Amino acid sequence: MADAIRRAHARFPCSRPVEILHGAASGTRLGTGILLDVSLSGAFLRFDGELRVATPYRLRFESPDGSFEIPCRVVRLGPRGVPEAPQARHYGLNFNPTVEQERQLRRYVDLIRREPPAVETPFDRALRDYWSGGAG
Repeated sequence: MADAIRRAHARFPCSRPVEILHGAASGTRLGTGILLDVSLSGAFLRFDGELRVATPYRLRFESPDGSFEIPCRVVRLGPRGVPEAPQARHYGLNFNPTVEQERQLRRYVDLIRREPPAVETPFDRALRDYWSGGAG
């Protein structure tokens, strides 16, 4: 069988700043990164600093309900550098939230899920045209 779907939760593309903190419970602030996508189980992060695989970190999210933190670990390293941020590194993160943190994360992900896409793709346009009955 070809590649099976491995994700437990849908990922939603975004471009939102988050603070990265070292350690599972307390520690130093490492800087600000950009979430490129997020789900209830993890995220893909662009960050100018260096993070290590399997090391505990925390992400601090800002939402309309206030800020909250989610413990996470780096599970994979992504491609390095993109034209808009050549020094950036990309990281796949796995979340390990408490019940309360998961509740906050669900609200956060739901806000992102409801946002219109930042860039309209040909598929989005075709779908919109199909449902509106127009071709424009």
